[in-house]
Formats: sequence, structure tokens, C-alpha cells
Amino acid sequence: MVEWCRQLGGYIKAIDPYGHLVSAHVSNDYSILNPALCNLPEMDFNPLDAYNNSAPETPERIIALAVGTAGAGAAYNKPILITEFGGSAMAANLENLKIEQHAAMWSGACLPLAGVPMFWWWQVVDENNLYGRYTAVKSFLENVDPRDTSSKSVPVTLTAAENSDKKTPQPVFEAVCTASPEKARGYIYPKRFARTGETAPETAALTATIDGFTSGLFRVEFFETETGKSVRRFDVRTKENQLSIPVPRFRSDCAFKVTLLTPVAKK
Repeated sequence: MVEWCRQLGGYIKAIDPYGHLVSAHVSNDYSILNPALCNLPEMDFNPLDAYNNSAPETPERIIALAVGTAGAGAAYNKPILITEFGGSAMAANLENLKIEQHAAMWSGACLPLAGVPMFWWWQVVDENNLYGRYTAVKSFLENVDPRDTSSKSVPVTLTAAENSDKKTPQPVFEAVCTASPEKARGYIYPKRFARTGETAPETAALTATIDGFTSGLFRVEFFETETGKSVRRFDVRTKENQLSIPVPRFRSDCAFKVTLLTPVAKK
């Protein structure tokens, strides 16, 4: 199979005067990527699936699949892209598909992927008029260049203020983030999204801490995920190359961008 891709990839490149990208789609998730195929010089990028076959009733798992895909792609120094996802290969119920689509798009926008993951069930988008979700992500990604090779997936530490009501446990939130020393984009989401009839989880006083920044003053901007609109903007200064960002109160999830305003002059 690898030799077939090498020969056909070379042939396509030889007869194509327009320099189109050449690839071979992997019909499964990142766990079965073949290094011999991914490393072929005839393959310009690595497209693959991210179907939640093991637990389609848990749409939140798509975020872990997106994170794993981005991590697996880093080994080959080529763009990697999720070109199919949406429940299991046999789909899922409508509510879970809609949760998964939303979570995949926003987490994917904040990971070092070649683009936002591509939802397979296009008729669900059309029948439920979900086009606005793409407009929201597009607005968030304005002025973001995903080709920036200095941007890597980085950990985010979320800490919450002490809960005064010990009888009501705070919902658990997690985050993904892609950052360079001067910029970052991140997504904060609940470990479990609300289902029909449930109240969306709300944050308490969260703080997001991220390492690896240039010393200086940074502009932080938070976005509402349903519309992609900016809802809060403020400045934070690094401390020992670390940013501690106070997260505005929100329900369900939010996204943020960080940009260096003024670096500290070197002595």
C-alpha cells in the first residue's frame, strides 16, 4: 500500500502543472497512522478520521481525539487534518452529534491542526441550519495564522476559587491551547456538556495559567462560542514567563486569544 501511494503520488505530481497538494486518506483515527506512509515525500499532508466508535454516547470524547490527532501529526512535520468525524462511523443521536460538532470545531480551532475538523453528516448541518457555527469559528480565527510553526499545543492549568457551598460541587472544566511565545488561542469547556433539559454548567472564578510566553504585557480577549463575538478584553502582564488569566464567568464554554502588546526590554 505504501509503495502504491509512493508511485501514484509521484505520478500525480509529475502530470499536475498546478502543484496541488497530494495525500492519502487514512480511514481511521490517529492511533493507526503508518509512519512509512506519513513520511513519504509524495504525501504533502496527512488526512484522517476521528470517529468516536468506542463511545458515541459520549460526544465530549471528540476533544481527546482532536488532541491526539494534533499530537500524532507533530512527528511528521507536515499538516494533519481531521477530514471526517461525527459520532461513530454509524453516526449517533442528533443531540450528541450537535454537541460533538460544536466541541470538535472549537477545540480544533485551538489546536495545531491544518484546519477545523470536518463534520461528515452534512445533512445534519443543513436540516438544522447549523451554518452559523462556522461563521462563529471564522470570526474567532480572524488574524490567526495556523501556519505559524512556533505555535505548539501547550498545557493550561485551570484553578477555581474556593467553593463556599460545599454541598454543591463545582463543575469540572478543562482546556486546550496552542501558543507561541507571543500569541495563544485556547478553548475552555466542561468535562460534560449539558443535555436537553439540563442547565449548562457555569464557571466559578476560574484562573487559566499558561507558561512559555515572552516577558511583557499581553492583551487577552474572550469570545462567546455560539456567535464568535468578543465579550471581554483586558491586559495581563507575565510573571516569570507565565500568564495567569482571570476567566470571566460564563456558561458551558468559551474561547480566548492572547497577543503580546509590549515586550519587556532586555537589559
